Amino acid sequence: MYRHALLIMTMLTIFSIILGGCTQKVSEPLVFEETPIISGGLGWAIVTIAYSRLSDEPGSSKQDGAIVRRGDIARVLARKRMFGTKEPGLWYRLGLDHAGSWIREDSMLLFNTEAEAIKAKEAGF
Repeated sequence: MYRHALLIMTMLTIFSIILGGCTQKVSEPLVFEETPIISGGLGWAIVTIAYSRLSDEPGSSKQDGAIVRRGDIARVLARKRMFGTKEPGLWYRLGLDHAGSWIREDSMLLFNTEAEAIKAKEAGF
């Protein structure tokens, strides 16, 4: 009886190892966002659209904030990824002297330093 139970346990173990080893493993790549503390900040942005009113809150279609024009350069103060809102996506808060200063990622270009942003603007980005 003991040998019969041991044989069954051994076969089950071998079967589970073979079954587990033969399945295809799908690995998802890990994507890490920049850490502002390590990278020295979120960077500088150039507005790429002709004219825009910025939003008071990220993910909001309500645009009650500052007005920016193509070529305006501003320091990026915050970044927030929005899901399940009217305007989902990645939003950036620009360092302007106005209350509402959130802009969508597709309306700007991001640079590491102010010098890079100015150089891109002069080149016509």
